[in-house]
Amino acid sequence: GFAVLGVPKGTTEVSAVQRAYRALMRKLHPDRAGQSEDVVKAVEKVREAKEACERGLSRQEPPEQPRELRSEALCSAAGRRKIQLSWTAPTIRDAAPVRRYVVAAHDPAYGRALTITVLEPDYSQELRSFVSIEHLTSYVMAEQDLQKMPKLWTQTSLQVQVAAANEAGQSAWSTLKIPLTGPSAGNAAAASPPTRQRAIPSGPGVSGFATAATMQKRMHDAEDVAAFDTELRKIHGIARLRAFLEPRKKGILMEWLRSVNWSAYGSKQDLVERVIFIREAMVC
Repeated sequence: GFAVLGVPKGTTEVSAVQRAYRALMRKLHPDRAGQSEDVVKAVEKVREAKEACERGLSRQEPPEQPRELRSEALCSAAGRRKIQLSWTAPTIRDAAPVRRYVVAAHDPAYGRALTITVLEPDYSQELRSFVSIEHLTSYVMAEQDLQKMPKLWTQTSLQVQVAAANEAGQSAWSTLKIPLTGPSAGNAAAASPPTRQRAIPSGPGVSGFATAATMQKRMHDAEDVAAFDTELRKIHGIARLRAFLEPRKKGILMEWLRSVNWSAYGSKQDLVERVIFIREAMVC
């Protein structure tokens, strides 16, 4: 690849490869070199050489797989079922960044998993803000949006899988089997390896009262979010939701959004609109 582009073999900069590629492509432009079969083959060889060199110089590795894949039934009515998939981002390493997530489901009609969506950072019109990769850790599977895969919903259980990906490749799949019948329909969680408990600091420089107070505050915040969620689920209609949300403190909106794996960034009005959007998605 380096020889084709005329780049010294010890080159470590991708930019040098790209400069050499552009220079050759200018020489091989149809206005200069014509459109003979030899020119077409030369252009293809130059492109292949550029891609091979970039792969060789790239230090990226495919990311690790998403963790703690789980699901929650938002609507269980046949024909209108909605299941929210959520996961925890893989351990981030500089050499293996996450650029996108791929969501797939096993379709019995084809006998294999088919990609449902690819989630990438983008500006969201509904949320009125940019959604970064750090906040792309959930996806709502809606039966009405997947009408081209009707066999998905005729099974007793649904097998879904999520992978992380970047320019270097894709991670292994995280797989989850979701029951579609019975009392636990739509709700599932993948088994996770045990996590090591963090030791609570102690000693002369640490106040035990401060630690207890912090824990008590966290418990109180969790209770507030649970109560807020209970009230929120009783309210229907955009106007009523807005009337309920606007007097609330920004902090409780942020905590609730985090609890459902959504972005908590933005102004209070942005958060109100985001909660309304999510709440409406939960309605059958």
